[in-house]
Amino acid sequence: MTIEAKQLLRDAQLTVLQIARNDYSEQQRISPHVHEHYHQLVIVHKGSGEMQLNDHLYPVEGRYFYLIPPQSRHAFYFNEESTAVDYKFKLYDEGLNHAIAGYPTYGPCSSDDLADLKHWFQLSMEYRKMPEPLTLYRIDSGFKGTLLSLLQKSRLRTVQSRGTTRSKLGTYSDFPIAAYIGEHLSDKLSLIDIANHFGFHPHYIIKICNDHIGMSPMQYLQEKRLEKAMEYLEDTDWTVTEISEKLGWTTSYFSRLFHQKKGISPSQFRKKAVYSLRSDVWLEADHAAAGQ
Repeated sequence: MTIEAKQLLRDAQLTVLQIARNDYSEQQRISPHVHEHYHQLVIVHKGSGEMQLNDHLYPVEGRYFYLIPPQSRHAFYFNEESTAVDYKFKLYDEGLNHAIAGYPTYGPCSSDDLADLKHWFQLSMEYRKMPEPLTLYRIDSGFKGTLLSLLQKSRLRTVQSRGTTRSKLGTYSDFPIAAYIGEHLSDKLSLIDIANHFGFHPHYIIKICNDHIGMSPMQYLQEKRLEKAMEYLEDTDWTVTEISEKLGWTTSYFSRLFHQKKGISPSQFRKKAVYSLRSDVWLEADHAAAGQ
């Protein structure tokens, strides 16, 4: 099949041009620049810093997305070691382009959307090894759905920003007990410790946690530790024992719990962690040739 024939198998509304993982060092700056003809979606996997978009400044946080429209002057500053994945794409549908322009520029990524984004990342690497034409269409259409999901959830989150009830596990930074738990993931934290810190009876702590976040404080602690453990498995070369210790668990308990919750061992999860691989894949021949 010719290159021309392959290019026909792209989504008519959106085509992904490039997917790339980038690692940034502490205090690294990306100078202000402009992309004239395409959008850029930046998924910050870990780290923190600041993004300038035209005349606005936004905080950079792990597990957040940042959407940069064409002809927008933007720059990044990272105040710690950070990892981000860039998705450069073109929009051809004017209606869709106009609709997207009215949505938030940045926001948190749900676990479901992060999993989907990792899948499109992995598909791009598979395409590089075996350029099957249908893979491009799958990436285009799949990424489009994930992008719209990110934007819709972000707008809904903005509208309900004063609410505390959420359908999925989040940071709950506006709920003091959840915020306290998040700050003490590595401590040997008990229900009594939490109750004593806030000056409430343990039964009352359980009740208000269930009312606000839909689970007990110890369930929330376990979920947040598992979430952090997956980040460590993906982003560090720490051993399973070292990760267990950092999260206040024994190695045997961590391994058993991880397998029970995720269906695979921590070591197997690490082998499948696609973000542990460096990748810079161009999916559109014209831009690749131009080196843009």
